[in-house]
Amino acid sequence: MTGEFELRVDFTRNIPFILDSVFEIGLGLFLISKPSVSMTLLVIGWGFVIFGIIQLIRKIKIFTLTEGELIIKHPLFPFPIGEERFKISTIKEVKFIRVKGRFGGRHLTILSSEKSESYRIEASNDRIDEFEAKLKSLGIVTVRDGM
Repeated sequence: MTGEFELRVDFTRNIPFILDSVFEIGLGLFLISKPSVSMTLLVIGWGFVIFGIIQLIRKIKIFTLTEGELIIKHPLFPFPIGEERFKISTIKEVKFIRVKGRFGGRHLTILSSEKSESYRIEASNDRIDEFEAKLKSLGIVTVRDGM
């Protein structure tokens, strides 16, 4: 593999999640901005705003695959902690799984000798197939379950 491969967010698949976050932020701002707001509504309003912002930051991810590492970036999070790095040499297996239930959907699970993490992945099947082929070209074992 030469260069790098990026698997970006497919916004058409993320519209419900983005609208959910925007709704929470809007509801929170509405509760905060009421003229005679009680302390309870103020706390609830700020809770909605903070929770909505955190959800929005965590939903949007970019998976970048280079010859040396797999990087998962949260582009809306401005600090270095918003990046997760896995060295290719430490990755044992990458699983593409369809999870059922409330927090279901497509998930990417990375098993490495250092740590194991799972991420929700919102991309088209073609892009996931391409990503899987790039992983295999680097000698990484990939498993598909339900996708």
